[in-house]
Amino acid sequence: MIYKFRSFNSDFKFQPFTEGKLYFASPNQFNDPYELKPKVVGLDTLEKREAFVDSFINKNLNNLNFKQRKEERRKALRRLLDIDLVEKDIHDTLSQYGIFSTAKRWEHILMWSHYADSHKGFCIGFDFNQNFDREMGLPITVTYSDRYPELTPGQLSDYDQLFRSTVGTKSDAWSYEEEVRYIKLKRDGGAGLYSFSKEKIIEVILGASITEKDRSEIISIVSKEAPQAKIYQATISQHVYGLDRKEI
Repeated sequence: MIYKFRSFNSDFKFQPFTEGKLYFASPNQFNDPYELKPKVVGLDTLEKREAFVDSFINKNLNNLNFKQRKEERRKALRRLLDIDLVEKDIHDTLSQYGIFSTAKRWEHILMWSHYADSHKGFCIGFDFNQNFDREMGLPITVTYSDRYPELTPGQLSDYDQLFRSTVGTKSDAWSYEEEVRYIKLKRDGGAGLYSFSKEKIIEVILGASITEKDRSEIISIVSKEAPQAKIYQATISQHVYGLDRKEI
């Protein structure tokens, strides 16, 4: 089970139920200005840059003739003189992807405070595959660090490593989120709304401070549009700093 917290102020709050669609956001819309800021290391000398470029061309551009390879080598070496520009290119490229952020646990009180309007919203539990989901795309379990992700020449030439290291790393200040990200690559459409099977909505948890009006509205919508989903009411625990829930 994977969870998405929603506020009643969100433009997309009911679309999972009424339209069977989920919004994959661009990283440029995130609330963390430290997203997607890799640091390229290991290219500080001409010898290292030449070795990297030659390896990359031999691996990825071996269909070019000698003259074309020579020109690509010249352009690549010139571009690598400005590592800041290389890092910006990586950031700009990854910013074109779409990301659907989820959490591993429904009961985390900070997630309710930050993403569900101080416990006045709701949380949707989805039965998405956390290895690979045909509808949702590639899942990445976020790792947390006190340093920006560092990309070595080997990672720069390996798309999967570059992608996972950069998109899958956040500041350890966010570690409480236990985030799992589903990614839509640029070639698959990038940011935007995507359809999914509403049958994958397994449960909906109502916030402990939800208003009666919003409570009635979401119960009505879920009962009609996703009748397979169990509905729970979250309550403030009477004994610990936590939440309990009871099926409605």
